[in-house]
Amino acid sequence: DVNWVELTGRGRLVGNALVVGNDYLPPEKKGTWWGEGDEKIWVDGETFPSYFGTGTEDFFGYAWGEATPYDHPLLKMPESDRNVIRLRRLDSVPFSRSLKLDVEIWHNHTEPTVLDYAPATFWYAEPVVNPASEELSPLALETLPAGSIRPEGWLRHQLELEAEGLPGRLYESGRFLKPDNGWIRPGADWGWEEQPYWLRTFVKLAALTRDRRLEDVSRQWFEGVLATARSDGWFGPERLRARPRKSDGKDISDIWPHMVMAEAMLTWYDLTQDKRVLEVLSGFVRWCNAQEDDVFLQRGDEWTYSVQQGRACDLVPVLFRLYGLTGDKACLDLADRLFSRRQRTTDKTFLTIHNVNFAQRFAYETVFSRRSGNPSHRAFADYWYEINSRLWGGEFPRGGFAADECMRAGCFDARQATESCCWCELVRSFRELANLTGEVKWCDRTEDVIFNW
Repeated sequence: DVNWVELTGRGRLVGNALVVGNDYLPPEKKGTWWGEGDEKIWVDGETFPSYFGTGTEDFFGYAWGEATPYDHPLLKMPESDRNVIRLRRLDSVPFSRSLKLDVEIWHNHTEPTVLDYAPATFWYAEPVVNPASEELSPLALETLPAGSIRPEGWLRHQLELEAEGLPGRLYESGRFLKPDNGWIRPGADWGWEEQPYWLRTFVKLAALTRDRRLEDVSRQWFEGVLATARSDGWFGPERLRARPRKSDGKDISDIWPHMVMAEAMLTWYDLTQDKRVLEVLSGFVRWCNAQEDDVFLQRGDEWTYSVQQGRACDLVPVLFRLYGLTGDKACLDLADRLFSRRQRTTDKTFLTIHNVNFAQRFAYETVFSRRSGNPSHRAFADYWYEINSRLWGGEFPRGGFAADECMRAGCFDARQATESCCWCELVRSFRELANLTGEVKWCDRTEDVIFNW
């Protein structure tokens, strides 16, 4: 077989052309006829080609070696069997992760088949397809490792109040933080986003205050998290790993909570330099890359599975940092895959009505521009934050907009409020954008959100 094209990323195959150089028409030229080999197209890592044709001449729209030129809207032979073209305007082949097109060299003569031809393949793709460099562009600002800054004065006093208040004591009474949850007890079945969300903030409070009690509780939790790691790379609650979907029986996983937990784990790595953290996260990356598309980031029977679809790229900043720490290009492969699976909108004035999803989603393309180098990706966050502020913010002060679970249509005045989860995720997005661009406006917007909250 001859490989005509092999692509990685997200795109669409839209046509092929073939120029034939060898002379196959005389009887003594048996074995030089080019039209019998079957074409084969593998999509998104298939083990067997889902497109398996019946011959190269059939692929270009004719048969029996008929050399009469033809000119049709999608098929063309401008010169007797020397140049053939096929445009796939009606039957293009989409791919999310990869595409491979091979064509067999074969004829039913006894002589070996020897060909001299030059194929061309036409395709559209997002810029991430076959990037010229696997490296990431540098950040304008690098976040200091957790524990690098020791607050003093009034700020330290406020943090100490938090440490002795609900944020620092919730583990003592919170029903979601009982020690039999699947994040810290191997084989346990229950647990979702509540535990990672709490731990992500708790460990940062421990890092800022260096409070011994908070550090000890953090250590107990992260030792538990690391102990749940399995040999195939999975870690965390078993129920998230695979639950059969009623409609087709396929085992669907839910990795949204892992996106939150992974950030918490890197904070713990900053504090301890525990290499096991990197090993477990790298194993999870391999586990994700091994999952087939029809079960990865898919809806299950419960509504919770839909969250991972709307927030698919929340793991990307962690993957970029993990790549920087380990050099493992599997991290970039997973980042590409998550980016290709992000939810899109075709509406130029509406991104998503869910306020928390918006607070995360509007930054995805800009954060990913470190990988793609695409100027339109770089401008994405500015565009959508401005559009959202104009359409939903109205008279709302200091960068907010009216929403509880979803945005409130027609509610623009300053009496409105926003769900607190939205503020937290906006601050996180602003931090990522400030690190990437070095633009002070994202820091100012962080202050606006915090003061408004």
